[in-house]
Amino acid sequence: MNNSNFSTRSRMLLVSLLLSALSLGFSTTASAGLDITAAAPGSCYLSGSTQVCYGYMAGIRNQTSEYARRAVFGYTSVGTAYFYMEFNGGNYSCNAPSSMNDAIKTAMASSGYFMIQYDIYTGVCGYLALQTGSSERNASAL
Repeated sequence: MNNSNFSTRSRMLLVSLLLSALSLGFSTTASAGLDITAAAPGSCYLSGSTQVCYGYMAGIRNQTSEYARRAVFGYTSVGTAYFYMEFNGGNYSCNAPSSMNDAIKTAMASSGYFMIQYDIYTGVCGYLALQTGSSERNASAL
């Protein structure tokens, strides 16, 4: 076997291995564009005196099991921010303290995941988490 033949075979093997590694790397991230929100239509539960509501805005919007199910983040002209959700025949709502106004405004523009908590006795929102990512958008939503 001469050096040039060995060198060509070695290069071909190396290129083949690199392409295999790249295809493996790309195949593990192929789910990044999947819309996982369709199966997440939102929910609420009570934990002590704290009401927790959560879900994906797109999942709530796209669900077909309950016509009235919806989640709303709002902000009034007098500066009051609020959350409202209808779920399984129940109504859940809270008024946000002014310290949460910016977070509520962000939630109003979001199409992703949210989780909000509030005290059932005072009706005051106490915690809001927001998350968004590639799964909240698909080509038909652009």
